[in-house]
Amino acid sequence: MQDSTTSSRRRFVQLVGATGVAVGLSGVASPVAAQDGDVAETFELLGEQSGWVGVAPEGIADTTNPTLEFTPGETYRIEFENGDGLTHNLVIINEAEEVLHRTDTVAEEGATASIEFEATEEMYQYYCEPHPQSMRGDINVGQQAGGGAGDSREELIQQLIEESDYVFDGYVRAWEGLAPESIEGESNPTIELEAGQEYTFGWINGDGEPHNIAIRDDDGENLYATEITSTEDATQTLTFEATTDAVLYICEVHPNSMVGDLTVDGMGTATPTEAPPTETEPPATETEAPETEPPATEPATEPPETETGTPTATDGPGFGGLAALAGVGAGAAAAARRLSADSEDEREE
Repeated sequence: MQDSTTSSRRRFVQLVGATGVAVGLSGVASPVAAQDGDVAETFELLGEQSGWVGVAPEGIADTTNPTLEFTPGETYRIEFENGDGLTHNLVIINEAEEVLHRTDTVAEEGATASIEFEATEEMYQYYCEPHPQSMRGDINVGQQAGGGAGDSREELIQQLIEESDYVFDGYVRAWEGLAPESIEGESNPTIELEAGQEYTFGWINGDGEPHNIAIRDDDGENLYATEITSTEDATQTLTFEATTDAVLYICEVHPNSMVGDLTVDGMGTATPTEAPPTETEPPATETEAPETEPPATEPATEPPETETGTPTATDGPGFGGLAALAGVGAGAAAAARRLSADSEDEREE
């Protein structure tokens, strides 16, 4: 990859330098020699799907998606060579994503295109329309990136802290937690969120490499994402509503090293409302069981009651009947004794 890139850069420089013409399908194709006195600086880029690679001037050489520095009112030229045979072009946009300048499209490896323009303060970024995520760089026109002119890194971070719930420092190696204190100093810290709440993630570019921040679901699809920026100390914020679909925050350019987990608390809030009915159901079955038990226990307790009721007159002979019979027998015996006594007295007489 490095060898092919190097040879492509040499070919690009030789092609433009030897002909003295901004060749290719260009928005402005004209002899370079005739325009050199009017052009303050020419920027040369190599266009590949993975990103724009700086060729010249020396300050952007070998830099991916380099930041281009312009002075308002000066005339500049951007020239690029197609480095991989895919379809590429280059557009310059303002912050509202409106296209200010555009080259023609080239799809053949080694083909070139160029564009010439006067720098204005509304210029914001340049990118390739077929590959807007990976082939995108910043433009600075007479000011520092990431905030107002003269803002220090510390001031920019403080601004992010005031605007954001979570703040990160973006490096190729990892997202470094800056604020709040619970994530300070941690690499790719796990972030805990509440479903339905709105959050703002802020970050600052710590190494001048191309980065962005995106929120992804479990299928690897972006739910939210910022644009890619490669300007050191550039800042971005991303505001979104947390849902249980969100599982990761990630840099799309460096997805293997700049990735952290999101824990969204929202699954537990629905289940407690359903739990009470299931908890009350067992008591309902328990109360029904005792209601069916009394009919079973009452017959068991009735026999003793019937035994205690046997002395009543409604029952059979029982003790009352026997007593009556005994009385009759005793009276008959007494009468018999009287009769025998009377008979004995009569015989004596």
